[in-house]
Amino acid sequence: MRSSGALDPVEQGMLVNRVSDLLSLPASEVYDWMIRAKRTARSEASALPSDTSELSAYDASVRGLPGGLVSAVEELFGLALTDAQIYESVGGTLAACSGYCDTWRRLDDVIRALREGNGEYQMRDVLARCEDAALCDLFDRAVRAVRDVVDGESVAKAARARVQEELELLRRAQLRERLRSAATKTDDADEAFAAVLAAARRHSGPLGAQERWRRLGRTRNEA
Repeated sequence: MRSSGALDPVEQGMLVNRVSDLLSLPASEVYDWMIRAKRTARSEASALPSDTSELSAYDASVRGLPGGLVSAVEELFGLALTDAQIYESVGGTLAACSGYCDTWRRLDDVIRALREGNGEYQMRDVLARCEDAALCDLFDRAVRAVRDVVDGESVAKAARARVQEELELLRRAQLRERLRSAATKTDDADEAFAAVLAAARRHSGPLGAQERWRRLGRTRNEA
């Protein structure tokens, strides 16, 4: 799946037919939705800051995030959109990712609200609530990501594992930065080590501060 760029006519036709089948709607109505989404995207793109002028609203919202995390989350959303039952197994993972991207959070909020209000949801209900360019773009990419999927549960399991790996890498990077920042605030070795431990304790994670410190390949003497 391409992370950005326009669909060529063949891909667009395949996407429309896929969504039409999934929603049990005429292809013409799906085309109308796509046209409205494109118009919204163009109008919102003109309001973006100059440094993101070449990015879609959704691309701007995931800028800086690992590509592996983005593609895995899009797959999970696609699976949840095409099969509401799968949300039971992927909802927790999507919630864990929502803090990294506001567009992810908002689409997850839409799905959760529909589930809480109706007990279930249809993909058309979610699409009807995608009221801006970023949400429409995410919806489109999510559906495209799983258009050839046969065994949704297996794909969901693999995508969840990839997300967990990517999130762990992000947490480690954040911890390293906090440790580095804490250690450079003083020239005294003991004070530096104490500051590092304090920073590690504040870092949310399953490991204790000293164990996290050890796994980063450090020792007190190295501090």
